[in-house]
Amino acid sequence: MLGREEDAADGISTVVLLKAEEGALYAIDAAEFGEAFSGRQDPPDLAEYADNHSFDRQRADNILCWVAGSNEGILEAFLENEILPEESPRGLPR
Repeated sequence: MLGREEDAADGISTVVLLKAEEGALYAIDAAEFGEAFSGRQDPPDLAEYADNHSFDRQRADNILCWVAGSNEGILEAFLENEILPEESPRGLPR
């Protein structure tokens, strides 16, 4: 691994969860927890920008994007309810 191990673990965990019957709900719960936990980085300290981990909010947004991309019905519900971030995790517009 060259870094971002937590991001890789998030991706693998989300893919595994999405294979389960209620997996999308569990992944969404994980994203909500990450979102709630992100307040500890508001505003981020200078050292956090140099860290090899993504911000908690970025990790939560990534999980939501993976869940949305896994199912067209979920994607439509996310878009209808404006659940997805306005920009992609890499800062690109959706």
